[in-house]
Formats: sequence, C-alpha cells, structure tokens
Amino acid sequence: MKKIDKRIKDMYEVFHNHLIIFYSSISLLFFFFVFLIYFRAHWGYLGTTEDHTKSLSPKDVIKYPLSEKFADSIKDSAEILSQNANLIIGIVTAFGIVFTLLFQLIESKKQNFRTNFFEYLKIHRENIQQIETRGKRGHDAFIDILNELNYVYTNFPSNTNSYQAYRLEWSYLFVFFGLGRTSTPIVREYIQKKYPSFNNEVDQVINYLTDLKSKYTDHNFSSKINVLGYTFSVRERNSEHNLKCILDGHQSDLGHYYRHLYQTITYIDEFPTLYFFERYSYAKNIRAQFSNHSIALFIINAYSPLGNIWINGKLIEKYHLIKNLPVSLLIPFGKDVRKDFPNIEFEM
Repeated sequence: MKKIDKRIKDMYEVFHNHLIIFYSSISLLFFFFVFLIYFRAHWGYLGTTEDHTKSLSPKDVIKYPLSEKFADSIKDSAEILSQNANLIIGIVTAFGIVFTLLFQLIESKKQNFRTNFFEYLKIHRENIQQIETRGKRGHDAFIDILNELNYVYTNFPSNTNSYQAYRLEWSYLFVFFGLGRTSTPIVREYIQKKYPSFNNEVDQVINYLTDLKSKYTDHNFSSKINVLGYTFSVRERNSEHNLKCILDGHQSDLGHYYRHLYQTITYIDEFPTLYFFERYSYAKNIRAQFSNHSIALFIINAYSPLGNIWINGKLIEKYHLIKNLPVSLLIPFGKDVRKDFPNIEFEM
C-alpha cells in the first residue's frame, strides 16, 4: 500500500501543475480517433487477407497496384477527416473547458482547505502554550502532568479489583478530572457509568486518593514536627516528582486541547478532494507539534474512555500519529505500543 501510494504521489507531483495527464490523454484519444477513421476507410482493402496477399504477389503487381489503392485510401481518409475536423476540434475543446473548470474548482477547494488548516494549526500551537500547571506552561506542563499521572498510578491502591483491570484508565481519569468539592462527584459518576461492575470500590479508591492529595496541599511542602512541646514547620520537597497540589484536575486545558486536536485530524481525514498522501502530509504537520511527553500523554488519553475514539476510529494507525513516541515512556504504565500498534514503525 505504501509503495502504491508513493507511486501515485510521484505521478501527481510530475503531472499536476501543467495538466499533462489530461492533455496527453486527449491527444492519444484524438490520434486513436484519426486512425480509427483511417482503418475504417481501408477496411475493405486492408481487412481482406486474400486481396492483400495478391497485392503483395510479384506476379500480380500490375493487376493489383498497391500504390494506386493506397493513394485512393489516403484520399478517402482525407475527405472523411476534413468533413469531421470541426466536430473533432469542438469535442476536444469542450472537454478541455470542462476539465479546466473542474480543475479550478478542485484547486479552489484545496486552497480553502489550506487556509483553514493553517488556521487550525495556529490554534493548536496556541492551545499548547495555554496549558499551565503548577507554574509550568506549554510542553513543560505536559511533563508535569505526566509525572503527576505516574505518581498516582504508582500509588494506586493495590487491594482493589480495579488495580489490575483499569489501573491506568482510572488513574488518568482522576488526574484529568481531579478530586474536590465539585470534581469528585463528576469523576465518581463518570466511573460508575463507565465501569458499573466496580461500583462498590469507587468510593474506596476516591477516599484513598483524597488522603494522598492532602499530603500535597501545602505549596511549600511544609510538614509540622513537635520537639520538646514546640511545633516547627519543616520544608520538604518531593525530589522524585517535584509535585505540588496533585489531583486538582486538568480538564479545562486538556479537554479543550484534545477536542480541537481531534477536530483538526478529522477535518484532514474527511476532506473529499485530497489524496491520501496529501492527508498524511498535513497530519505530519500536526504530529510535528508533539513533544515526547505530550505524545505519551496523548496515547494514554486514547487508551482511556475519554479518548478511545482515536483508537476505535483507526486515526492513530492511519496517520501514524504516535510514530515519534519514545516507547520507554509508557513502559512504567504497563503499555507496549509496539504490540498494540504493530503497523506503526516507531522511530524511538
């Protein structure tokens, strides 16, 4: 499939600009039509094997003069062509006008697509820069969110059935929605709806993670110790993850970011006048905006029920959106993308 698509791409690049395909085809059809008329005029002479054989016989050269018959056939063909010349020219001109108008219409649509696409790309870049968490923005924010996810995933309560079945999915949902007065009921309802067989342990997991969150409510990582009846605040720092205020939720940033990303890719995928290699080329422009950590978080989002439309719709495999993903980033989360996406040739 890749070889066929590459050949189509090469042909398209060679012939597209000057309409050589169209005019070459018209020329071939025109000459075919001319020769068709010519042979029809000669059919009685050239189509009769016996007469043709006699005309080539040395004994009957005078009786069957080839040159005279050939001259007569040429004369007849010339008369037929002269009578139909205007018709032929009119047909070729009409086809040329129709094809040119269709080509201009297609090019106009493609130009509108390019204008809209680069506007989508601009908004996509702005969305990346607007993502902020714990004082970090843009691609640095993705690193921070992935570290938070790794911490929640690592500390997920192991005494639950969901630990083995949906550990990563639930961890991502808690990081995405967060835990708090308004967000906890949302994430609880969402999990109970998506995973009805685990309703009994949802509150157990929420209570555990709420206690985990309380350890990071102080921005200065301060903890209190008692010495000889006096209370002192000691400043601490999580050297492994450098986290503050975990499980506050990132749905306002990530939700908008992923919705717009999906809209952009589907806009490319569903545009009718693009060849596949053109769609793939535009998708590569989007893929080039990913950093290592943002693409890792993207595929984790696709594994979750929030973004599984990326996998179910075959968009990831179709455009190799995670081709540049460092595979090692997902190993701590128990995911092997090489097995899940065998058709993608990962670069790292």
